[in-house]
Amino acid sequence: MNARWFNILAMIILLGAAALRLPHLATRSLWFDEAVAANNSQGTLAETIANTRSDNSSPILYPILLCVVQKLGHSAAIVRASSYISSVLMIAIVLWLGRRLVGDRVALLAALLLAVSSSQIHFAQEVREYAFSALVAALMTFAYLDYLRLPAATSKKLRLWATLALAPLVQYGLVLYAFALVSALILISISKHTVPWRDIVIAGGCLGIAGLFSLLFTLRYQWGQNVWYLQDSLFFAGRTNIIKFLYSNSMALLEFLTPGSLSLGLVVLGLALIILSFSCPNILALRTLLICAVGVAVLAAMCHAYPFGGVRQNLYLAPLLMIGAAAGLDQLFSELGSPRRARFFGVVFSIFFLAGLSAIKENHPYAEFEDTQDVLRHLAPSASSSDIVYIYYGARPAMRFYAADGHWTRFLPDEANHPLPSVESELADSANSAHTGRQWRFYAQNKGGIEFRWGAVYRGNPQGYVVELLSGLRPNCNRIWLVFSHISFEEDQRIASDLQNAGWTVNPCERATGAALYEATHGSIEKSQGTLGSSADDLRP
Repeated sequence: MNARWFNILAMIILLGAAALRLPHLATRSLWFDEAVAANNSQGTLAETIANTRSDNSSPILYPILLCVVQKLGHSAAIVRASSYISSVLMIAIVLWLGRRLVGDRVALLAALLLAVSSSQIHFAQEVREYAFSALVAALMTFAYLDYLRLPAATSKKLRLWATLALAPLVQYGLVLYAFALVSALILISISKHTVPWRDIVIAGGCLGIAGLFSLLFTLRYQWGQNVWYLQDSLFFAGRTNIIKFLYSNSMALLEFLTPGSLSLGLVVLGLALIILSFSCPNILALRTLLICAVGVAVLAAMCHAYPFGGVRQNLYLAPLLMIGAAAGLDQLFSELGSPRRARFFGVVFSIFFLAGLSAIKENHPYAEFEDTQDVLRHLAPSASSSDIVYIYYGARPAMRFYAADGHWTRFLPDEANHPLPSVESELADSANSAHTGRQWRFYAQNKGGIEFRWGAVYRGNPQGYVVELLSGLRPNCNRIWLVFSHISFEEDQRIASDLQNAGWTVNPCERATGAALYEATHGSIEKSQGTLGSSADDLRP
């Protein structure tokens, strides 16, 4: 393919990827994890580091990046900008570095797969480190391939070592990827004798030193978290069939990363071809890294160290898998004559493009996850002096984030007299929770005559929600607003039911995706306009 046509197609893919990642970037509500990440990085650098250690699941680099970004402004678009830029930049790297290292057709197909992938679009709009990790994974992959082309070049060694040292500071899954990369170098050194052992030792040293720093700086503070929601992505000896585990989780991973079921078969075919191929050195290098990367990920799941499957923690595998699939399909192209090769490429390119657009429509990567803003829009004009606003613990992070927005200043505490606790101070060990090692402490504050009650966690003792909510009520309090988001275990229904049993009338006032607002009244006060029901039997969408 000549340079002119490559650049035209590459720019179409890049601009299309940038456009696909823009809708609702600034308007969709931040959900629980996003709001926690954004709130953790709103203060000083020291506060960001402390919050990352106590209430995060990432290494330190992304929170610091987020801290810097938030000095420019405080909005959903600002805090999502780093993920957006990372995702678009990853595709640019796959296109132009890929053309030099894996070929123009491979670069275009891999970039297209990544550009129209629903999972890539979603995490390009999320305030988490996963899009950033995919960018670094692409850099690691190309640094590895570039180094193997000329292992004696000092500049190529330095780039490889630098990306390995970066991995433990970006995402813990990248540590597995870096370990797989070093393992691939060892296998190539043993089989081909083209990689000096000294380079492998230095590569391992860079990874080890950076990993030790990350361990001491952040990871050791984050141990002991029971991630119960990832249990299906871990292997359990004696109760999990290994064949079924490998097949189901591998397919879940490919479905998660691949743009649509129509293209899934082609991706599987491409990966199978590259595994079976014995052709050029680049293909052999890719195959070795693919086997090591997937093998290390599976071993980590078997050791309960890291999940394997269609979960966001494995997004870092996307660049390698898509490059590998495209390289495998390119092996088919190379067996054809020039005109037929161009037609075959055009057919596959069109399938990936159409399958991606269809999957975007089907998977709704722009959809609201927890529409807390909708709840707040109803609450702002409805709450009045002498009311109580109860904020369910799952709604606390989003409430904190949007309270700092000028539109919600009436909900922002007086920092001088009633400072809003940092995330670090809000967390304490929880002995009554079956699924989390932490508990949000309860505290109350008064703002403009409205008392805000920030709820704690009582999963092991659910009646505790209403006990704390009703404790010490003011004599003239006849109305409580209940703000819910990130609802767990139908706890909103339990709280509403317990309030009704205590003599309150509870009505849903606003229902939104993943969030809700209820009004609880007591005595002769009139219900606010917009109330949707009159019984606790109809409390959920």
